[in-house]
Amino acid sequence: MMFQNSLLCTSRIKQIVFSSRSNAPKNRYVDVPCLDQSAVLLPQNGYIHANFVHSYSRKNAYILTQGPLDSTVADFWQMVWFSGASVVVIIDGVDGQCSPRQIDHFLFLGWPDYDVPSSAVGFLTFLDVINHDFIPPLIVHCSAGIGRTGASSLPLYQYIERVVDIRGIVSRMRCQRACTVQTSKQYAFIHQADAPHFGRKTDFSDFFYPVLLGMQK
Repeated sequence: MMFQNSLLCTSRIKQIVFSSRSNAPKNRYVDVPCLDQSAVLLPQNGYIHANFVHSYSRKNAYILTQGPLDSTVADFWQMVWFSGASVVVIIDGVDGQCSPRQIDHFLFLGWPDYDVPSSAVGFLTFLDVINHDFIPPLIVHCSAGIGRTGASSLPLYQYIERVVDIRGIVSRMRCQRACTVQTSKQYAFIHQADAPHFGRKTDFSDFFYPVLLGMQK
């Protein structure tokens, strides 16, 4: 139906690097491909399961990625450093010559895997805080980096771009990050969290933690 029809482009896009046997240990899930055309390339270690996603007005506005494995933590922080990102967002459920840089690391709790938050209001306030000092790229990840990651990125995308074409944005994002927005429930939540809801203030302290990280290269 409408949700499924907006998700058809992924199979036509090359996934050669993802499919390489040498990169298999860097993939959290074998059934979640990383598309070649928008892949983030690391200067030293090469492959990481992450994709750039363009907004309508900004190239490489977002990096959507899987949660780092024990073996890819160093790659993840190398990506943060070389991309110039200043904000990293985690969407999860409750279950010498050094150049310093401050990274704002936000963790949103209360978004179960394959599900949605119980209310859009706290999440929208969370996005409002992120947008306050948003400088691209914004790095977002959950576990696979597709369902919750895509569903949480899209409302911010709408807010910044002032675009309300949800179906079009999902289709556009899926051509850059495979399988973005996994379930019809997540797709429905995006409609619930549409742009008119922004600006409503609430107490979000139980939902996320800002962590200031001092990084050195």
